[in-house]
Amino acid sequence: MKRIKVIVADDDRFFREFLIRELSKDIEIEVVGYAADGEEVVELTRRLKPDLVLMDIVMPKKDGFQAVQEIMATNPVPIIMITAFSEQHSLYDALLAGALDMVPKPRNSSELLPFIDAIRRKVKLLSGVKPKQRPKMEPSKPKPEPPKEKTEALRRFRCCIVAIGASTGGPKALAEILSHLPEDFPTPILIVQHIWPGFENGLATWLNSVSKLKVKVAQNNEPLETGTVYISPTNANMRIKADWSIELTDEKHAEYSHYPSVDVLFFSVAKHVGDRAVGVILTGMERDGAKGLLEIKKAGGYTIAQDEKTSVVFGMPKAAIEIGAALEVLPIQEIAPRLVELCSAKAHGETKGD
Repeated sequence: MKRIKVIVADDDRFFREFLIRELSKDIEIEVVGYAADGEEVVELTRRLKPDLVLMDIVMPKKDGFQAVQEIMATNPVPIIMITAFSEQHSLYDALLAGALDMVPKPRNSSELLPFIDAIRRKVKLLSGVKPKQRPKMEPSKPKPEPPKEKTEALRRFRCCIVAIGASTGGPKALAEILSHLPEDFPTPILIVQHIWPGFENGLATWLNSVSKLKVKVAQNNEPLETGTVYISPTNANMRIKADWSIELTDEKHAEYSHYPSVDVLFFSVAKHVGDRAVGVILTGMERDGAKGLLEIKKAGGYTIAQDEKTSVVFGMPKAAIEIGAALEVLPIQEIAPRLVELCSAKAHGETKGD
């Protein structure tokens, strides 16, 4: 059996040795090298050509963000960031630079076992991903041409709410979309991103810094406002109610595989927004959101799935495509222009007096 070759980079010697020891207990993983600073991990990656790198954010000589940039520009490999809760902005910069995912460092002994379980699971899942050299998104196109059968739907469509679901690779995909929406984008956007508990505030702050729109963590009973992006908290399922305000509930459902659930959001949007909704499913593992996206489509809404080429993990979009839930399959750089076309009054030739 071919083992997964891993490099561990962390300047904390005790934590680094703990991580190496625990990973080495897994017969599918081989730690082939370790580094104590950013320069060393760049050099080891070039020389040892591992299947995956586990890397701390804060390190001497080069920090995690700089090291990720250099590795992705010269010897691209899957990278998982290991981060403390206080380092969230640097974490999201590293994800934008090409790191695939993150796991928060344990804060106490009770978190050690879940941390190791998460690391092993993500190493096995992401070691087979083939990141591209210098993974920069192509410039956003003004109006990509839709398939011919979709032009009539586009002609009559004017959305009132956009709902987006994402998992692994989602923060970078969301940044690509939100950074290309204009400041006068007229539609509320609701997002469920699978992320570690406690990291949603950092995600909202980071996305707010790259977007012309207001990005915030959603609050219970909050009325939706145009041009505002609402991120679901990690400790609640987010729904839209009949009066188009937000409902947050900690109720968990056995039929939904994740919490917060993309499906829960999408089903509520289909029910209360119907044919004025746009549903978007982005990169991520497993199947969350597929059934809900199909429900939006059945209600007359417009549905989009990210394509395989630009997805970090083609799980959630693939599941949606397989059941016929997506009207369009688009590369990530074409999704923002499509949303402008679907939702913008200017795109529909309307004026304020209409």
